[in-house]
Amino acid sequence: MDGLAGRIDSTKSYVWDLENKPNIRPSAETVSKLAAALDTTIAVLLGERTVEDADEADKVFFRNYQALKPDTKKQIRRILDALKEENGN
Repeated sequence: MDGLAGRIDSTKSYVWDLENKPNIRPSAETVSKLAAALDTTIAVLLGERTVEDADEADKVFFRNYQALKPDTKKQIRRILDALKEENGN
């Protein structure tokens, strides 16, 4: 727990709370740091996808995305929205 807490700029007790208390609601930044530290995706942490569902290219994309600056993430989301609209999604 100490190692993980250090990687997400948090405390051991907060990591323990995240693991053991269902009512804890971490910030998006904390969830992003957790995903990167655990070498997984936010979707996996939130139970939306399993690691097995994501192919390796998706995992790498998500890790790279999580490391980007907020302005760059915003640009990528706009591009994705435009692509989805273009495809009728």
